[in-house]
Amino acid sequence: GGKSVRMTDEALALQPRIERILADIRDVETTARRGRPAMEGRFRLGIIPTVAPYLLPRVLPELKKHFPALQLELREAVTASLVEDNVSGRLDAFIAAL
Repeated sequence: GGKSVRMTDEALALQPRIERILADIRDVETTARRGRPAMEGRFRLGIIPTVAPYLLPRVLPELKKHFPALQLELREAVTASLVEDNVSGRLDAFIAAL
């Protein structure tokens, strides 16, 4: 809308560090993808029961269409269990409410 955005002094001080972190993330992604396409293989996703029936019917067909080699394993559980499973490595990611 014609308005300008200006970074705070604190943001400017953090900018070089953020740029290094983002560069490191891109490097990790590049290394991880060598020799295989993205979104391929097993991915263990946890989701809370109150969200699953609304989100999954829309998302799952799209994931299958765009990423046919993705092997999605779903676990439906309460937030506390999903956090525990994620921390222990039994889940790769989870979807929960705040």
